[in-house]
Amino acid sequence: MRNDRLERAYKNQRVCAFNRGIEWQFTYGEWLAVWVASGRLMERGNRGNQYVMCRRGDAGPYSADNVEILTASQNLSDSHRNGRHLQRMTKAEIQAEKDQFFAENGITVLDWLKQSIDWHFKIAPLKMLTGPVEWPAVAKPLATPRPIPLSTSAHAATAG
Repeated sequence: MRNDRLERAYKNQRVCAFNRGIEWQFTYGEWLAVWVASGRLMERGNRGNQYVMCRRGDAGPYSADNVEILTASQNLSDSHRNGRHLQRMTKAEIQAEKDQFFAENGITVLDWLKQSIDWHFKIAPLKMLTGPVEWPAVAKPLATPRPIPLSTSAHAATAG
């Protein structure tokens, strides 16, 4: 697989975990290391005989010490055995968890998206020149916008 396809796969899995309300503790390098160590990187996929990264017992975060590489059919049968397959979250429950996440971190969805765009297009390219690039674990609120200063003539007219 080419590097950009792997990065896309990493980002997709991270977003899917977020949408399911599951904590994600991997950097791209750690995620890739788990796949390489498994020897199944070229067999990734979501069909029955392809390999997926799954959490042990369908519990806890996605992290290096809590995942294993199994076939998609093994993962599905484990989810039935663990009773997780039937415990799907409703869209309302997922939305409530997202709202809680943003409230706890003091940030709006729009601010988070703006920060993500800034990070991807402004910060990340600069960091690539200086060292490894990692996605921030939790987006911090953007700085409070400063008021736009009035020009001197407009200010003088309103002050007078």
